[in-house]
Amino acid sequence: MVTSMTGYGREEAENEQVRVFAEIKTVNHRFCEYMIRMPRQLLVLEEKVKKKANQYIRRGRVEIFITVEGESLVSKKVKIDWDLADQYVGLMDEVKGKYNLESSITLQDMLQLESIFMTEEVPAVPDDLESLLMKAVTGALENLKKCGIWKVKNLPWT
Repeated sequence: MVTSMTGYGREEAENEQVRVFAEIKTVNHRFCEYMIRMPRQLLVLEEKVKKKANQYIRRGRVEIFITVEGESLVSKKVKIDWDLADQYVGLMDEVKGKYNLESSITLQDMLQLESIFMTEEVPAVPDDLESLLMKAVTGALENLKKCGIWKVKNLPWT
């Protein structure tokens, strides 16, 4: 009996913070070739995903798509460009001196200078994200096995 290499499986796993989707498509191919797309912060888990898929798939072109939804994946951090702020303060002092102005620089004045503030996104990977990912991948592989990969009977070469 020959097993078809064409199939599709999908699964999701979630907790209170994130939802992980795994989608797997397979097509006939002479060798076992993987194409895995996943968020950058999960790339360290690519080999584990491939090893898990190898337990189910022997050959074919395998496309694995991992999507993660959730607010807790990225945290934002505000930074100040102190060198630029120093330049602004120095120039303001020069203007005050040149035109004999009496007012002092306030925090409100500094907050108006948006260019000295930078927002940086920092990846924040929840502790159980790896287990959610592997649960979704395993479920998608099981669905691929049940629904997508079918047996071909009575072929002349079997």
